[in-house]
Amino acid sequence: PQITAILLSAGESTRMGQPKALLDWFGKPLIQWQVETLLDAGINDVIVVLGHSHDSIAKHVKGENVATVVNYNYKQGKTTSIKAGIKLLKDKAEHVLLLSVDQPRPKQLIDLLIGRHLKNNSLITAPRFEGHGGHPVIYSVELKGKLENISEPNLGVREIMSLYRSEIQWVTVDSSVATLDLNTPEVYEKAKSIFVKLLDN
Repeated sequence: PQITAILLSAGESTRMGQPKALLDWFGKPLIQWQVETLLDAGINDVIVVLGHSHDSIAKHVKGENVATVVNYNYKQGKTTSIKAGIKLLKDKAEHVLLLSVDQPRPKQLIDLLIGRHLKNNSLITAPRFEGHGGHPVIYSVELKGKLENISEPNLGVREIMSLYRSEIQWVTVDSSVATLDLNTPEVYEKAKSIFVKLLDN
């Protein structure tokens, strides 16, 4: 199965005060850690969507089967970045995993979601922790047309999630790591302590 990850890293990181993609994450820039983890989990291709500070971030994005695209319209919202990534999907792609750079996820979680998604031939697979949906979300390429047509006024991918609510495979997990978003320095520090425990296991 051909799985492509689209890693969104175009935003301005205003609340963090510095580009989130360049935050130190266990000795590496977060973006580099993310790309390596996705490939390590068996993702075939990684498409990194850049925008704000793209020059300084791009030099940390490398590797075989890793492509970058700069979304110059990033200020118009996350949907513009998702669509920029979808444009780079290869014809052989069968599934799309969507993740933002500020949502670091351990390999175990990505492995679990990919395994369940493929086993059940799901249309959409997402993690859930204590009743809250998390990330990454995996979409069958059958939904490519829908992903190409998302818009900010229609709430982006949330519109797809509500259209296909009955077909989402929710994978319940027992760690808040599935819902982490590194939006502020405080959350960044807390996230590191959560990850240390996971990496020790």
